[in-house]
Amino acid sequence: MLKKSLSVFLVLIMILTAFPLTGIVSFADDTVYTSGDWEYIILDDATAVINKYTGSETNLTIPSEIDGKIVTCIGYEAFANCKTLTGVTIPDSVTVIDVDAFSHCSSLKSITIPDSVIRIRDGAFCSCSALETIKLPDKLTRIFYNTFYDCSSLKSITIPDSVKLIDDQSFAGCSSLESITIPDGVTAINDSTFDACTSLTNVTIPGSVTSIGKMAFCFCESLKSIIIPASVKSIGSFAFYETNTEICGKHGSYAETYANENGITFVRLSDPECEHNNTERRSAYAPDCTHDGYSGDIYCADCGEYIGLGEEIPALGHDDGEWVVTVEPTYSHSGEKELRCTRCGKVFKTEYIPKLSKNGWMKENGKWRYYKDDNALTGWQKISKKWYYFNSDGIMQTGWQKISKKWYYFDKSGAMLSGWQKISKKWYYFNSSGAMLTGWQKISNKWYYFNASGVMTTGWLKLGGKWYYFNSSGAMLANCSQKIGKKTYKFDKSGVCLNP
Repeated sequence: MLKKSLSVFLVLIMILTAFPLTGIVSFADDTVYTSGDWEYIILDDATAVINKYTGSETNLTIPSEIDGKIVTCIGYEAFANCKTLTGVTIPDSVTVIDVDAFSHCSSLKSITIPDSVIRIRDGAFCSCSALETIKLPDKLTRIFYNTFYDCSSLKSITIPDSVKLIDDQSFAGCSSLESITIPDGVTAINDSTFDACTSLTNVTIPGSVTSIGKMAFCFCESLKSIIIPASVKSIGSFAFYETNTEICGKHGSYAETYANENGITFVRLSDPECEHNNTERRSAYAPDCTHDGYSGDIYCADCGEYIGLGEEIPALGHDDGEWVVTVEPTYSHSGEKELRCTRCGKVFKTEYIPKLSKNGWMKENGKWRYYKDDNALTGWQKISKKWYYFNSDGIMQTGWQKISKKWYYFDKSGAMLSGWQKISKKWYYFNSSGAMLTGWQKISNKWYYFNASGVMTTGWLKLGGKWYYFNSSGAMLANCSQKIGKKTYKFDKSGVCLNP
């Protein structure tokens, strides 16, 4: 009773933490269709998943098509708890048997699975307590969690060579299973894989296996001996709990270490014909800059026999090293760097790194300055073919600036403007030196007038008792007649209106 309670408790923990809740199929929609005794769902690829069988046949052949849809999947719990079902033949159109598809079919004795099936999901035949034998398809690569859990009548099963992964509890509770051969290529016997297989007497483990999980063979009370290859490097706790088995293996292997640490009898496999062609090194350690290394004692990798001593490896000595910055320099503080051996980190020399020199544009507290050899420039400066103006604090000026009694305008980037410029919807003209012009100005052979604020004049303007007219572009009319409003005006060559 104690053994059974412990086993059930551990199984419940693993189910609650690891059991998948859904299958792997992708439905076109959620509609469940009915055709006779069959309920099905249509997949994205227009094939069908059997969702539920509602009939009462005992020996059943599953159709390859339903309503013209090819059946490719036996769905989640499709036949679960069909207590009267004794035999099933699956068509070769099926590629997937989903989670718990035939679970708890307690009368199911035989099932034919075609080689078209490439995946049999978790718990697919869980608690099929009457199932005695089964042939797995040749393309199967994985036996999922709980697939044959509690198949208490299962006596034999051949795992195809294509299988590379066997999940936890795959055969747990198969109390009639007598012999199992794990195919080459499988690297792990996972947790509780053969837990409570009480009739198991023979297990063949290939050299590809490197680990045996927790409780892998616990309560296998008929398992008197097991050969564990030297490839196995780890064995979980309670792996052979309540088995009274003896472990057979190579001398010096992890299997021997595990057996000795857990009070299990270890039988060393004899290998009188071993020629020690495959050797390995043990207890090796690498040299460093100041200490010698050791290549390791020589052992036969096949039989574990000690062959001889290794060689001493001379200390490497320090290399020329490389500089490593330990404190980054800033504009206000110097930095620091160390010359270190790249192998051991020994510091040979420490040097200071000069603080960073300010050169070029720098934004400080939201203000732009231009530095040359740590000095902020002031006044007029030509930078990258553009003129800028910096005040006495070195701050770059923007917008309107009066400099030496002349007005200048600097754009957002601080560059001085020249020529025609529209500023705040008004036109101004700046000469080649950037100074704003006022009064009469002849520009491109046309006369313009700029008021005292530098704004270009348009329309009528009276100067010195004489009337002038400036068009929308600001150019003065001269030596012409021009209709303005409802009247035609004449202008002499000086632009004076002759008939105001």
